Amino acid sequence: MDETRKASQDFGSGNWDGGLGGALTGLAETWSSQVSALAGKCDTLASQCGVSGVLYQRTETANTQTMNSLASDFG
Repeated sequence: MDETRKASQDFGSGNWDGGLGGALTGLAETWSSQVSALAGKCDTLASQCGVSGVLYQRTETANTQTMNSLASDFG
């Protein structure tokens, strides 16, 4: 981000004719927004995976207890 913002200043109207500086500034802002959104989605996904793991462990524990109970009835 810092390099892109610096480049946008270097290509600004005082150093360069045209809209490259503004385009780079827009690019930097869009990129920053997209990266922040992606990081947020990754955090959400990580949380959901953690919850799923806990639910899986609980289910497996309950299944094991049920199977042990059935085995003792026949044992």
